[in-house]
Amino acid sequence: MLFEARGGPARPGKTVPTCDLRDRLERDGDAGFPSGWPPRLSAALDIALASPHPVWICWGEDRRLFYNDACSVILGPRHPQAFGAPGAEGFGPLWSRIAGQIAGILEAQVPPCAEADHISLAETGAGEGHGAQPECHYALSFTPIGALDSPPEGVLCMMSDVTQLRSDAQRAALDAKHPRSAPDAAPDADEDAGPRGEADLEETGRALEIAQERIELELSAGTVIGTWVWNLQDGTFTADERFARTFGLDPAAARTGLPLAQAVRIIHPEDRDQVDRLIERAMREGGDYRARYRTRHADGQYRWVEACGHCEQDAAGQPIRFPRVLIDIEKHLRVETALRRREADLALLLDATADAFYAVDTEGRTTRCNAAFLRMLGFNGPEEVVGRKLHDVIHHSHPDGSHYAHEDCPIYRVAGTGEVAHVDHELFFRTDGTSFPVEYWVQPVFWEGALQGAVCTILDISERRQAEDSRQLLLRELNHRIKNLFSITASMIQMTARSASSVDEMAQALRGRVLSLSRAHDLITTAISRTDDPDAPSDLAQLIETVMAPHIGTRPGALSAAGPALPIGPSATTSLALILHELATNAVKYGALSEPRGTVSITWTRNDAGLTLEWRESGGPGLEGAPTRRGFGSRLARLSATGQLGGDIRYDWAPDGVRIELTVAATSLVL
Repeated sequence: MLFEARGGPARPGKTVPTCDLRDRLERDGDAGFPSGWPPRLSAALDIALASPHPVWICWGEDRRLFYNDACSVILGPRHPQAFGAPGAEGFGPLWSRIAGQIAGILEAQVPPCAEADHISLAETGAGEGHGAQPECHYALSFTPIGALDSPPEGVLCMMSDVTQLRSDAQRAALDAKHPRSAPDAAPDADEDAGPRGEADLEETGRALEIAQERIELELSAGTVIGTWVWNLQDGTFTADERFARTFGLDPAAARTGLPLAQAVRIIHPEDRDQVDRLIERAMREGGDYRARYRTRHADGQYRWVEACGHCEQDAAGQPIRFPRVLIDIEKHLRVETALRRREADLALLLDATADAFYAVDTEGRTTRCNAAFLRMLGFNGPEEVVGRKLHDVIHHSHPDGSHYAHEDCPIYRVAGTGEVAHVDHELFFRTDGTSFPVEYWVQPVFWEGALQGAVCTILDISERRQAEDSRQLLLRELNHRIKNLFSITASMIQMTARSASSVDEMAQALRGRVLSLSRAHDLITTAISRTDDPDAPSDLAQLIETVMAPHIGTRPGALSAAGPALPIGPSATTSLALILHELATNAVKYGALSEPRGTVSITWTRNDAGLTLEWRESGGPGLEGAPTRRGFGSRLARLSATGQLGGDIRYDWAPDGVRIELTVAATSLVL
């Protein structure tokens, strides 16, 4: 129940120090306006308390009664206990007269009536001891309180004292039926009572309509600064007391009429053109008017207000009246501005993050995303994303190519159940149809305990997957190289042992061959570990220089090498290093490099078939033909050339020095 929520009405036995209800509400916290009160009731009661005329409100299903000080005379001994009491208890005998009318308005079954009924104080049960005169009569005007698209929440009633008007009208009717003689007649009574009563009644009715109009404007707007009416026929405006005091105007003058220029002066100079345009449109087209602008208040400060109203036109379509209400929106705009700033800061922060994210509601529709998400998926802007269900666009297939059903999507599942999800590897799809691997986390979003959807943070793991693939490839390659080295080393040991005549000879031969393999391995490792292009192969010229350096020593002129730049793969590098090492060893032991003036010339060419390398020695001991026995080095060189390199090696034992031709298949060069 509404009133119990605010502390309960006063009951017999409780005393109220003063009958001024405004003071009581301001002083007594539990009978004031708690934040839980409906805003329309608070606004309506604020209007009632400010009125010098009797105004009361009937609110809610139990028809609780709230009223202003002027109603105390009408309620008599039931005041102040009637304040907040159910209507039947608060109104007493009067309730039977008005209950049906109030019920019809609250149930939206009958329209409000400006002249709903006339009552006398005798019907209210008020006694003369409370200042009431039972012969007084009042006209009741009802106004529903509530939104336009829903049934009213309450009824506001203004009571107008029509006792004198009623008396004058009755006397005029009596005089018309039974004219009195001149001596019996009061001065001017016969000629003025009837017409004056009718004119006063018409004037009062018009005032009542204007007051009702203001109340309706205020109730529809909620918290207001005040109301004012521009009379286009004489260029003046009238305003209520609250409006006048807010802007430093004379309340009495505002009630009777002020020049329009005084209303214009309170509008900020920068906003006047905009206000003029909106007013002109309302005057031209008729109907509602709404504008936001700054006004200078009595303290000299400008504050934002919103003006709501409408322009009335006559039968010819000419504007005649412009009633308006001013709403204070300064605090609202500050809150709105702060929220927009926070929203902008949040958007800036989210757009600055490298990780992509997007949020969905419980139905899977996208509610927001950041710039990283748009870039990652290839969208041009948030307008292509917000409001859409994106599963069939970015998440429609599993990594194996099978269809990804909506009900299996972890993102939608979290949005519907509130469970947390983490997926370490799936595919997302860009707008161009290409896919990429992602890892993503999904968290539910709650507001005041209710599930609102989910937010998904996405990480593109393409580089991570590439690095992992490269690492696995490197491990396989390393394993292959080590196995090859062990295999070659084992073969060298076995063949060297068979051909060596002593342990020292075997040790010396093995040492040189293993060192040659080591140099080749260093060359391969250097090529693989290059940061600029780790996949680039070794170069043949570099390999020749590296392998021959220990055999040339301090005789740089003993070697000449010439040929085109030729990249070679790791396997070819290892095999060529062994062959070059064997040829250099023989040259040092038996050939040109055994003499101080001996030289070795190495040249090579590249064609479609592969590599052709020529080794020429000169300046060494004279040769009398091919050796009678082939050593292990020669056999190892031939095995490497025909096996690993897919080519051949041929010797020409010329008298002035050996000529050797080595061929390598094109397919073997890159291995």
